[in-house]
Amino acid sequence: MRCDILYLGKVELNTFELCSVMSVQKTLLFVERMTDVDLAMLDAALQLSQEEIKSINDAISRYKVPLLLYVDGDCNPVIVDECNHTGIIRAQESCEISKAVIRNIVTNNRRMKELLKDSDLLGLFLKYNLNYVFFKDENARVLKLSDNYETMLGIPVEEAIGKNMMELFPSELARSMVDDDLRILTNDESVEVIEELHGRYYKTSKFPIHREGMPSLLAGFTIDITDMKQAEQMLIESKKQVEKLTVTDVLLSISNRRGFILEMNNEINRINRYGSKSTLIILDIDEFKKLNDKLGHFKADDFLRDLVSKVNGILRTSDFFGRLGGDEFGIICVSTPLEKGMVVAKRIQEVVNQISVVIDGEPYTYSVSIGLTEINQEHIHLERLLHRADLALYQAKRDGRNCVRVLK
Repeated sequence: MRCDILYLGKVELNTFELCSVMSVQKTLLFVERMTDVDLAMLDAALQLSQEEIKSINDAISRYKVPLLLYVDGDCNPVIVDECNHTGIIRAQESCEISKAVIRNIVTNNRRMKELLKDSDLLGLFLKYNLNYVFFKDENARVLKLSDNYETMLGIPVEEAIGKNMMELFPSELARSMVDDDLRILTNDESVEVIEELHGRYYKTSKFPIHREGMPSLLAGFTIDITDMKQAEQMLIESKKQVEKLTVTDVLLSISNRRGFILEMNNEINRINRYGSKSTLIILDIDEFKKLNDKLGHFKADDFLRDLVSKVNGILRTSDFFGRLGGDEFGIICVSTPLEKGMVVAKRIQEVVNQISVVIDGEPYTYSVSIGLTEINQEHIHLERLLHRADLALYQAKRDGRNCVRVLK
């Protein structure tokens, strides 16, 4: 069977680093369909890899350079026409094109090899990259780390090579990392996680790297997102503060009307679901305008703060206290039937009556009028409940103030 070969013509020794055995005629033969002997000859001549030889052949094919050539007895280049493989012609020009194409490819390949060898692009990337980059083997042991891991781990990067996560990180975090790594390698999937280490937050993307005929590797990169998390937390806290201000009476540091209505809705929903009973109390300071005029705004504010403090001292932590506006306040006695709510209301009345304010050398005592209604599954409409409590309050006002009335 005829062996089709590619002839490159006569070239200088130092151009392609021909080995001494080929220096007599200064010619190089590339076999298009190469045997092991041919590959050995090429390796001796140019030290090219199989991939490089393939890329040369592919490039020549793209440039439409004749591929079927051989050397005659006088060492002259002879080409077999690649279109129909018939006839013998001389084509020194085609050989020169072939040489130029191959010389170009070989030169570029060697430059790339030298660049990778001398500069170690991966090493430079791992050294100067701002993110944390890692590679792990099929057992999730460290193969390579970017230099900045030294700051994170507190040990030289070289000491981390070959270690597993349990040897490098706190146990709880390490177990989570191992679970993620095994899932990636087993299920061939990518994951993104946020982890905390020594008070700092990191966002990590992990993914598998497949290698033909070899176990898959695991790679990924980690970003320090601590500043971002802190900014997010500050934003959340600011939002909470703003939301709190919208439902808080700034003067008295208790819920305002909006906050009280929101809590009423919550209590109505709870009662509607679980069937318990609570008591709604609305109280109004008697003749507060006269008090305000006598004391002045600042001292009247102090009186209100004192009243709120004393009422809070009676209520449970589960109860809810809010200012509905001006001198009117609302209380939700949670899981408290109307009869027990009456006891709470009476106690509030007694406490307020004990508050004494000195005006122009004379002590003044004050009182509140209180209206109550029960929140139960029969009465769970918000506006109706508030209206019922208001009706009871108005009745207390009509009955001479400083008393408690109930609308059953």
